[in-house]
Parts: sequence; C-alpha cells; structure tokens
Amino acid sequence: MKFCAILAVACAAVTLSGCWESTTPFITVPRIDDPGIVGEYTEGTNSVTITKSGDYWTKQDANSTARFLRFDLVKPGWYILQQDSLSGGEVQYGIINKKADGTVVRYPGDCINSVAALKGVTRDEGGDCQFASYEALVEAAKIYVAHLEKGGSVAVGTYVPK
Repeated sequence: MKFCAILAVACAAVTLSGCWESTTPFITVPRIDDPGIVGEYTEGTNSVTITKSGDYWTKQDANSTARFLRFDLVKPGWYILQQDSLSGGEVQYGIINKKADGTVVRYPGDCINSVAALKGVTRDEGGDCQFASYEALVEAAKIYVAHLEKGGSVAVGTYVPK
C-alpha cells in the first residue's frame, strides 16, 4: 500500500475530518526543509528506512515504498509532509513531528473547521481540504500544529530510531 493511500485511509478511519490535498505541489525546491530524518527506524515490529535523493525523501518498509516526499518547516520540530502524486493526481499533505530523541510521529492533515474556514481552502463533498495556495497550506499547518500540541488528533505512524 502506498503512503498516499495510507494517509487517505488514516484520514477516513481516524476522524470524521478529511485529508489535505492540492492539484499542484506547493513545497518546491526553494521551500524545502530537511527535517534530519534519514535513517533506520522501527514502527511497531516493522523496520522502516528513510533515505534522501536529490530534493526528495523515500520511506521504505517491508510492505510499501512512499516516494516523492518533501518537507517544509512549520516551527521547530514540526514539518508539513508533502507526497507528490505518482500519477498526476492530487498531492497529499500531512504533518510530522521530529522529537528530541529522534522519534518521528506522523499525522494526517485533518480538515478541521478552523482549517476549512481559511481563505484559499475549500472543503469538498468528501470532507477533504483542497488548498489553492502555499500560503493557505502554511497557515493551516500553523493552526493544525497548535491543535496537535493540545492533543487534538491521532498519529498514523510513529518511527523510533534503531
């Protein structure tokens, strides 16, 4: 199962809110930040490897490979995660939190009301937030990280360094 599909399933299963999407990638070369997550991890009983090649990161485990990942810093330790479409479809977004001990926690981008109300964001009939601009995505990430810091969502992945 691809990372994009995992994010979509997580958004549907974990909350009534939808995922974050756009028709074009907003985290492009001048906006890319390196979260320093290249390495070997465990997620439960699974081994996970994160590598970087050029401007993209790849997450590989025994069951899947997620390619074309990019990151943009929201605030120290918190990053927007972008997965570019492999087939020209919608770009998916989420949030990661790199903790001081090196653990990486991944969250879906929930389309909570405070995010859906932003200028440049439209909630579609499926409950997904559709972003019209990079600025709207960044503003949503700031709101959502504050929401997460208050315990307001469920992680879809926790990677512990080996």
